[in-house]
Amino acid sequence: MADLRIRSEAALVFHLSTERLIAAWSQARGARRVPRRADFSPAALGPVIPQAFVLRAEGGVERVRLSGALVEDLHGRRLIGEDAADLWSGLSRSRFREALRQARREARPVVIRAAALSAEGDEIGLEVALAPLSGPSGEVDRTVGLYQPTSFVARLMRRPIAVLTVREIAPAPLPPRSGVGHLRLVAEGGRRVA
Repeated sequence: MADLRIRSEAALVFHLSTERLIAAWSQARGARRVPRRADFSPAALGPVIPQAFVLRAEGGVERVRLSGALVEDLHGRRLIGEDAADLWSGLSRSRFREALRQARREARPVVIRAAALSAEGDEIGLEVALAPLSGPSGEVDRTVGLYQPTSFVARLMRRPIAVLTVREIAPAPLPPRSGVGHLRLVAEGGRRVA
């Protein structure tokens, strides 16, 4: 098993699909700290919708509210209603929960680089992106996420993922919020003023 590492923002490179989720989340956020679930349209994910999922915190449990076809195919079952932490192995359960808390606390997506293993020991690499959302009450209690395989899924030989293991956790770098922190050129009579 590889070392468990937590990375800083420096020199992070994610798969294009992971970047798509981060960009859609950032756009839905606008000038708010965290986008509302109602403002985040899964359609913004385009062709990676089957890789997406939504979690909701309910009494200390991260319930799967929605899960795309690829996510369910990889696990070999329907995941709606399950505790998402149960998909992770021993120590990785607490690391997964900490990644969710970090995303919510810092109001930014976090990416877990993971190993996905079948019961027979077949393994693929996976990026699991987690981006916080607020519910109708304004509480940050939801997460939109994405599974992005980083190696050939065929390695699983059509066997379902039995367990996920955290290899590395990395916060996603964010562009500034819309309308916040942008410099503007001010001109008067064709002359720059500020």
